Amino acid sequence: MFAYSLFLTGWGWMGVVGSENGVKKIVLPQNSPDTVHRLMRKNDKGLQEGTAYFTELCLRLKKYINGERVTFEDKMDLRKATTFQLQVWEATRSIPWGETRSYSWLAQQIGRPQHYRAVGQALASNPVPLLIPCHRVVGQNGCLSGYRGGMPLKKYLINMEASASSIF
Repeated sequence: MFAYSLFLTGWGWMGVVGSENGVKKIVLPQNSPDTVHRLMRKNDKGLQEGTAYFTELCLRLKKYINGERVTFEDKMDLRKATTFQLQVWEATRSIPWGETRSYSWLAQQIGRPQHYRAVGQALASNPVPLLIPCHRVVGQNGCLSGYRGGMPLKKYLINMEASASSIF
């Protein structure tokens, strides 16, 4: 059984779905709790509200969105992912805080240098953004491209991490 938690951050309402097996889904900031509920329930009809599995994660997500440096070593439930997606997501987790890498770089990291577009598709299907920091992936020329949370949030996260890195 999966449970969810809904919480308010400085950027809007967020949600986490998971179980004792790990975090299954993170909904990035939205304008209303109703939108978060709808997005959490998409493809997961039998959810029950409950924070037992991820109270600490919700606190760290709030801190992170508000600009604090936190780590996300949380267990994830990625059983529905393909082998290729898992490879891309694992390589994405290796991108250090405050830095960015290109889709081409990720493709090379997983030994498939010609598959940078497929890397982009794998990142677009990332169910746990921030835990898998797909916002740190940019175009080869450094330009920002696609992000489920929207380009303003992607830009904010990249800039926030870069400026916080200079403090540490």
